[in-house]
Amino acid sequence: MGGRGSAPPAAAGAKKPPAVQMKHAGAGKKELLGAGSGKLELGRNCTEAQVRAGCRKALKREGPAVAMRYPKDLDRLRTFYECAQEAGKALVISRKTAHLLEAVKGEVKGLPEPGKGAEVYGRELKKYSKWEQPYLEKGIPAEEIMKRPGEYVVEADFWSLGELVDFRPQGGVLVHSMSEPFEEQPLSVMAGKVLQNWVDHFNMEHLQRHASGYASQEEIFSIVKELGAGKVFPVHTKHSGVFSRHCKGAQRMSKGKRFEL
Repeated sequence: MGGRGSAPPAAAGAKKPPAVQMKHAGAGKKELLGAGSGKLELGRNCTEAQVRAGCRKALKREGPAVAMRYPKDLDRLRTFYECAQEAGKALVISRKTAHLLEAVKGEVKGLPEPGKGAEVYGRELKKYSKWEQPYLEKGIPAEEIMKRPGEYVVEADFWSLGELVDFRPQGGVLVHSMSEPFEEQPLSVMAGKVLQNWVDHFNMEHLQRHASGYASQEEIFSIVKELGAGKVFPVHTKHSGVFSRHCKGAQRMSKGKRFEL
């Protein structure tokens, strides 16, 4: 599933850089420069193997299954596709995802082919964009998913959650393979509540399985504690105040402020 809008761009081939780069000042020094990334995630991340194992187990259950990922995360799409196949279910993708798969065809291995390896969700609209036209005849209607909900794994993102009313997946599981809400960001918290409302409405189990590439708050603060620095300088993060609450000696960073190391 996926919201309306312009055609999605092709996925970038480059891998995400490590979000945490800790540099100890060396023996006898007490300063620590800590790159906390733009966001600090809650809890501990799963490994990619744990994500796959959790998805495999969840998607093998009877009943409806919804799988959420970031729109351009093709690695997670591959995981959903492979786990759905192992469970004997068909992966249902949005027209945007189908368009993206066509754009990277032959460049990324292990991905399904729209209309063959994966069904394309055929939501009826009053008007279709030009790039949607090739997928209209391949589309699987909501009625078909409603008749046999246990035979499909429907992909989704936050903006397409409203489409769940089309096929009403009562019971079953929603695999959320995206970052958890971050307490310092009101919009993130609100999005988390909206998601939970949908999960509760359809009486689904909410399963969190995500390997983001970013270290979580717990992991970052564990590194800081282990290194035992007297002063901690949080950089590359919008939430340096979180360091002040959890790390002894955390310095308040501000533009133009000078520190001697």
